[in-house]
Amino acid sequence: MFEFAYPWVFVLLLLPFAINKMPLYYRANRFALRISFKEDIDAINSAKSDVSGISRATSVQKALLALLYLLVVTALAKPQYIAKPLSQDVSQRELLVSIDLSGSMQTKDFKDANGTLINRLDAVKMVLGNFFKARQGEK
Repeated sequence: MFEFAYPWVFVLLLLPFAINKMPLYYRANRFALRISFKEDIDAINSAKSDVSGISRATSVQKALLALLYLLVVTALAKPQYIAKPLSQDVSQRELLVSIDLSGSMQTKDFKDANGTLINRLDAVKMVLGNFFKARQGEK
């Protein structure tokens, strides 16, 4: 399933429209600078074309800019693809047991559950038998 982590970020798509409606200049109640040749400057400005100097981009450039802004906002919303949960098999481990079979293993210095003395090899067999019984449920 495809979803966004931060869907509220798409509110930023309205930001360019809001900025476009806002005045980008400061209107003063009085002139900051008084010049004697203001009429000459106004005549030169009125002779220029009516094209605004804010944006001289072509329509293709404006479309690419809008697409770029849409992609950036979409990236900020953090799109995520959430799939069905995967079942994970429990990893198996191979176990190798090495047992000493020398003559020293015949020494009777261990006690079993009954308290009788047993040799070392029988003690190892008993401990490993309990270990493997405890591992029966594993794969």
